[in-house]
Amino acid sequence: MTGETLIYPKKSLRVYFSFRIPHYILDDCCDHQLVEHLKAPPSFGLNCFDSFSKRTQIVHDFAKFGEFVTYSIKAQFMGEKLNANEHEFILLKKTQHAFRVGKVHQLDDHVPFGTTIEQLNTLEKAVSDSIAEIKERKMLSDIGIEKESDQSDILYSSIGKQKFSYNEDPGQMTDYSKYMNFDFPKSLFSSVSGVLEIKIHIDKLAALPGIYELDDLNSLSNTRVPPVVELDFEFKPTKPKSSSHCPSSIDIEPVFFAVDMQSEGKIPFVFDNSFLAMDKSEIMSKFAKFKAYHDEMTRLQETGVCVPNFLSETLISLNHFVHHETPVKDILERQTIKLNWNYDPNSKSFKCFADFPLKYNVETLSSQKFTLVPGFQNCLFARLYKVCFNIKAGNGKCESVSLPISVH
Repeated sequence: MTGETLIYPKKSLRVYFSFRIPHYILDDCCDHQLVEHLKAPPSFGLNCFDSFSKRTQIVHDFAKFGEFVTYSIKAQFMGEKLNANEHEFILLKKTQHAFRVGKVHQLDDHVPFGTTIEQLNTLEKAVSDSIAEIKERKMLSDIGIEKESDQSDILYSSIGKQKFSYNEDPGQMTDYSKYMNFDFPKSLFSSVSGVLEIKIHIDKLAALPGIYELDDLNSLSNTRVPPVVELDFEFKPTKPKSSSHCPSSIDIEPVFFAVDMQSEGKIPFVFDNSFLAMDKSEIMSKFAKFKAYHDEMTRLQETGVCVPNFLSETLISLNHFVHHETPVKDILERQTIKLNWNYDPNSKSFKCFADFPLKYNVETLSSQKFTLVPGFQNCLFARLYKVCFNIKAGNGKCESVSLPISVH
C-alpha cells in the first residue's frame, strides 16, 4: 500500500496480494538430502477450519494417527500515524488463515538412488560394517590398545580385504507385472479343462486422478483417460486344439489400497513403486533383520561403548518401521472380460489379450465422501497406493495379485 492510502475508523479496506507454494521445502528438513523427501507434500490428515465460511472442513483421507501436513499463511498489516514528529508504525491487523493444498510438485527431477531393495541392502552393509568396527575397536581396547589412531592403523591396515559381501537382491522387479495360474481339472459339470496362465501388468507412468470432496464427480470420471491394465492370457487345454475347452470369461474386482509407512526415526531411504508390489509380509521381512542389529547395538551400548549417531539413528528408524494398508472398497469399477481365443501352433496353446481400464465408481464416490491426496513421502512417513486385483475364473477359484498405482 502506498503512503497516500488513508485508514479511517470503522471503515473496511480490502487488500489483495498473491503468494506461491514452493516446489520444495527447506534443505535442512531432510538430513539425507533425498530429493523425494524435499518435495512439498499435499495437505494431509487433520481437519481444516475455513475462516471464510466459518466452517471446519472434515477430511477423510485415511491418514493414520499422528500423520498430518498443514498449510497456513500469516499476514500482518502495519500503518503509520499521521502528524507525528517521527515515523511511528502501528500494527493494524494480524491474521492467520489455514488452507488445503493439492499436488504441488510437477517437475520430473527424480534422482536415482537405486531401488528400495538396493538402498536397504546398502544400509545393511553400512550397519554391519559399523557394528563390526565397533566390536573390533572394543577388542583392541580390552587388550590395552586404547588410542583411537592406533586402533585405526590396525583396523585399516588390511584395507581392500572384504569382510562382508554385498549381494543384490535377485528378486527385484524390473516392471510392474505379476503372473497367476488357474487349474481347470476335468469335471462332469464343465467342458473346460486345462491350465490358464495370466500375466497382468501396468505402465509405470499410469496414474489415477486425486479425489477431493468438492470435486465434480462426473467431470472427474469423464475428462481424463483412465489408466489401463493389460492382461495376457494363455490356456493349455487338456485336449489339444479344442477351443471349446477354454474358459469363456473372467471376473475382475479391483480393490484400492492406501498404503502408509512411518517410523519413529527419520527414514533414510526412498520408497519406489516396485517395493509396494510385494506382499505386506514380504515387505516387513526386509526390516526384520535390522531388529537383530538393533539388539546387538543395544548390548554394545550397555557395555559402555560409544555408538556413532549414524548407526543409532539408522537402526532406530529401521527397527521401528510400520506398514499400514487401508482398503478403500468399491471405488473402482468391476468388470467381466469376455475371452476371444486364438490358437498358437508354436506353443500349442490358445492366447488372447485384453485391456482393463481403471475407472472410478461414481456411485460409490457419490455416497461415500472422502479424499485421495496425491502420493508423497518424506523423512517421517509416506502415503502411496496400490490396487489388488481379485480375479475369478470359471472354475470358481479366485486369485489375487497387487500392483502399484500413482495418484496425481
